[in-house]
Amino acid sequence: MAGHPRRGDRDGWGNLSEAALKTYCEWFLKVMLDQIIFSAKLFDLGGLEKRYRRLVEDTIDDKRAPDLISAVLRYGTLERGEAQIVLKTSERTARNTLSKLTSVGYLSSASSKTPVRLAFPLDCRERLFPNLFADGDLPG
Repeated sequence: MAGHPRRGDRDGWGNLSEAALKTYCEWFLKVMLDQIIFSAKLFDLGGLEKRYRRLVEDTIDDKRAPDLISAVLRYGTLERGEAQIVLKTSERTARNTLSKLTSVGYLSSASSKTPVRLAFPLDCRERLFPNLFADGDLPG
């Protein structure tokens, strides 16, 4: 509205400026609320867990893998030795599941001995965070 031509002697001060400011503030607050609602839905842990589990089910041939993803999402990190407890399986089977998830980039860690944490591969960004990126492509 700042680019509009003057609307008479009273323009720029008082009622007309207050009206333009009010219009702008209402628009700005509506956009903010929309973005807060969008972000709350997108980053809701329950929804994210469902999307991540579906992704793992569709791409990893290991029925235990989604449970491990859920545990890491819930706790933030997971000691490698605890994977067998979470999965209620042998150490070897748990290591194989961990290996599958880290090899495709769903789990990450500083080394092969340190705890694992959830990772978000760029190739899966639209599936994990739908509509977060306007066109689905990264710049560059």
